[in-house]
Amino acid sequence: MKCLSILTILTLFCAQLTAQVSLTGKTVDESDAPIAYANVLLLQRTDSTLVRGAISEDEGTFVIEQCPVGSYLLKVSFLGYEDYYQSITLETSLDLGKLQLLASSAQLADVTVTAKKPLYQLALDRLTINVQANISTAGGTALEVLERSPGVIVDRARNILSMAGRDGVVITINGRMARQPIEALLQMLDGMNADNVERIELISNPPARFEAGGNGGVINIVLVKRADDGTNGAFSATLGYGPGGDKQGASFNINHRKGAWNWFANLSLNRNNQEQTFTNDRTVEEESVPFVTRSVSERDPVTANGDLRAGVDVSLGKNTTLGALLTASINEWNMDALNKGFIQEGTERTNFSIANQELSRWRSLGGNLNLTHQFKRSTITADLERLHYRQSNPVDYQVEERNANEQLLSTEAINATKETPVNIWVSRVDFEDPITEHIKLKLGAKGIFSNLQNTVTNNFGSNGLFQVEDGLNQDATLDENITAAYVSADFKLSTKTDLSLGLRYEYTDLELNNSDGSSILDLDYGNFFPTAFLSHQFSESFSGQLSYGRRINRPTFGNLAPFVIFLDPTTYFFGNIALQPSFGNNYKIDFIYRQYLLSFQYNDEHDAISNFQPTLLPGTNQQVFTALNLDFQRSFTIMIGGPIKLADWCNLQVNLMGRQRSL
Repeated sequence: MKCLSILTILTLFCAQLTAQVSLTGKTVDESDAPIAYANVLLLQRTDSTLVRGAISEDEGTFVIEQCPVGSYLLKVSFLGYEDYYQSITLETSLDLGKLQLLASSAQLADVTVTAKKPLYQLALDRLTINVQANISTAGGTALEVLERSPGVIVDRARNILSMAGRDGVVITINGRMARQPIEALLQMLDGMNADNVERIELISNPPARFEAGGNGGVINIVLVKRADDGTNGAFSATLGYGPGGDKQGASFNINHRKGAWNWFANLSLNRNNQEQTFTNDRTVEEESVPFVTRSVSERDPVTANGDLRAGVDVSLGKNTTLGALLTASINEWNMDALNKGFIQEGTERTNFSIANQELSRWRSLGGNLNLTHQFKRSTITADLERLHYRQSNPVDYQVEERNANEQLLSTEAINATKETPVNIWVSRVDFEDPITEHIKLKLGAKGIFSNLQNTVTNNFGSNGLFQVEDGLNQDATLDENITAAYVSADFKLSTKTDLSLGLRYEYTDLELNNSDGSSILDLDYGNFFPTAFLSHQFSESFSGQLSYGRRINRPTFGNLAPFVIFLDPTTYFFGNIALQPSFGNNYKIDFIYRQYLLSFQYNDEHDAISNFQPTLLPGTNQQVFTALNLDFQRSFTIMIGGPIKLADWCNLQVNLMGRQRSL
């Protein structure tokens, strides 16, 4: 009732602003192609003084808001075209439709027009990084672009992606969530050419229409999509060499648009050698006797990725579009490693070496059908998505144990395998309606239904060296169903101030069972997730935003019952079936002045999930890395980003982040 009262008051307040009207339209050329960045001016008829103005967007559309009622002269101008004039009378909001500009008959010699978007753009609910405006991304991968984005940290070694110091980041591509596990996602992005990326949107506090999962926020990657008629495409290739070895990549995209049909395809291939070194030191003292373990792991992984995205859009009528999208990928991580170290109890020392070979192969296939219909004012969108993933992860270990004099004491062979097929269905309906010139209502519903089976086997050779508890073999299934509904409203408080309020509800039903049907874990819970955004344009070059959002971080299957990974004879990774979801409240203030960013963030998370926390098994020298729930986790983050001009020919892009965290 309180939320309803607040919305009613805001509606009555904004209704007082409708004494002024808006003017919309679209600038096109003689072939009906959109003209971007055209100047659209509303002038007084008597003396041609400026009343209001706007610049057309990429699609040629423009909006001039808060126009006083009266008679005016409209002027549209763009270099290379004749000026366009039209007399108009505004009594109510008016849509002028298409305004066609004619090519100028004047001959211009050696004129080049370049329109460049700023590196950073601050919208109501997100920070946009225009990748094409940053020359340093040329020839790189999408993952490398993320690594250079302000506040984004990519830990390739541990397969962790964080934003403003918070894990649990959700990746979406063109607004659709990429539902692979994080290790497969990082492999996919490492194989995606940066030239195919138009922009990256950092959404620390996602609005209500986004899923509430992922306390780290959402990173939306928008791929390049051509809007001009005809057939066009691009090809690029990269070749490099680093400390780990060679690196190759290639990408190809093609787009065809004619009449009611548009089809497109993107293909990227990538191969990369890299070196990794991990060290682990541990000392445990029991009854005044120290147990010391030290290991060094030298790894030589090779990643190879191939990703395909192909789709088609067809206009079924003036206001209806049907689309289909096919995605397919194969991502491989092939590693040879040598782990060497020692275990010392008091004065007695044992040396060990573990040579292991690991292959992690992710294959995915997905399809999406989407329908969009534009009513007179409102829009409805429906999606149906089917995704299938499969991971194969065989690992071989060859273990040798020697005494302090390097005499061979024992050998052991271990063969571990993991097969995980994943099936996901996603259905979604979204509705948008501009109730007034200054209020836009959004609402929708979503269902996510997923199932996976995890089969793990561990075969030990003779002369066993690993003394670990039973239960390393596993055949389990996970069923997770999430249903959600949301409502939000955007308010145009003035020409420079925008407000958005939203509320989302999600219900989760999770069951983790053994292959015999016995229950390992059974959880069901429902929660509300409010969001709020306020933005203000102080001047043409200075803007600010204040936002709040509540999020949830659900345990992954890997957190609950993962594949066992051995680092040394007394150190391995395992799961925690007692892990619970965490909830966080996120607050954020952003300022952008020209090309410079200043951001402050505060996060208060309860039952925070901490990945790979070391735990010593009681009475032993064995260390298990597992995910745990902390009582709370609070963090304050400040970020600064922007260009520094070192010389006329050299610009440096700098991103700085400082974070204070309490547990």
